[in-house]
Amino acid sequence: MGMSRPRSLHPRSKIVNFRLTAAEYSRMESDAAQRGFDSLSDYLRHLHSTAEAKRKPLGAVREDAYLYDVLEPRVFQETSHGRIYHGNSLGLLHKSLEPESVDLIVTSPPFGLVRKKDYGNEDAGHYVEWFRPFAKGMAPGAEETGKPCY
Repeated sequence: MGMSRPRSLHPRSKIVNFRLTAAEYSRMESDAAQRGFDSLSDYLRHLHSTAEAKRKPLGAVREDAYLYDVLEPRVFQETSHGRIYHGNSLGLLHKSLEPESVDLIVTSPPFGLVRKKDYGNEDAGHYVEWFRPFAKGMAPGAEETGKPCY
């Protein structure tokens, strides 16, 4: 017996219909496939969320504003081989680690998942923006020098 798919927290119940020429539809569908989208609907949602993200309201906060509320994690255990931290990984990446102190970073999973999991994973369509602060913490200075600092 197969497992049933969990219900979405945000079910899609609205249908949008607009007219396209056959050529427009073909080009849009081709663009969506070339960019790795499973459907034209997913591609259109991505285009909308990208446009929405570019719109900044008056008084918008700095891109790194998320760091102001992030606490540094505490050292859980330390041995001659290194340390285990307990806490928010953004605090670790942006506030605790010393340059050149990390040999390996493993993420799990290192990509956006299509289906929602019980533990509350980020939607695949928003994964890159959600993951960006982590990536910046893994390679601070990379944007300026072209090389990661760790």
